[in-house]
Amino acid sequence: MNNSTEKKKMSDHDRLMRLVTSAVMIALAFVLSFFKFSEFPYGGSVTCFSMVPIVLLGIMYGKGWGLACGTINGVLQALQGAFGSSKAFAGLGTFEVILMCFLDYIAAFAVIGLAGMLVSKAIKSNNAKKIAIMGSVGALIVSFLRYVIHIISGAILFGGYAEWFFSDVFVNSMGEWIMANTTGATLATVYSIIYNGLYMLPEIIITTAGTAILLSVPFIRSKILTANASR
Repeated sequence: MNNSTEKKKMSDHDRLMRLVTSAVMIALAFVLSFFKFSEFPYGGSVTCFSMVPIVLLGIMYGKGWGLACGTINGVLQALQGAFGSSKAFAGLGTFEVILMCFLDYIAAFAVIGLAGMLVSKAIKSNNAKKIAIMGSVGALIVSFLRYVIHIISGAILFGGYAEWFFSDVFVNSMGEWIMANTTGATLATVYSIIYNGLYMLPEIIITTAGTAILLSVPFIRSKILTANASR
């Protein structure tokens, strides 16, 4: 058997392992999204590390592959939102459904796969401490990007709920000040920042901490390094 044939076989094996691993991790991310520490009645929940599997895929196989895996997870989340118990698209017009599907699901979950943006040099140098730090920073950044996307979506699609929210739900001195000093698009944006922050800030902390812990485990880190080397 010549070297070129052996390389091709190894390449095929690596490709198969990547597909199988990615399918398992996407499925795990989807399943974990059903395990919730808290759930808000008008959308959004604090889940049990549901973003971490996609973060790890981005670190293992790079930004492009991670983005694709995040997009697939976003499609699954959109289908769950449409046909699950939450009925996320109920009462929305066609344009609103398309916009919400793209922002709150496709884009918001796709960016999670970009988590490997900072970790490449650390992986090449096999520096355990830097891998954990850079991987965690990447997780923090992509989690925050997801939060920003939800803010944009919330301000555009659900900004009309702002006055009700600050009058009936977020009733305190801060809510009164916001109502007295902001109007229109500004009020809608502030509402979206606060509402989405109620679940996204805990999600950011959970995702960043979960990534840091996993990347600090030698066995898991070695598997990630092996997968990254096969790219």
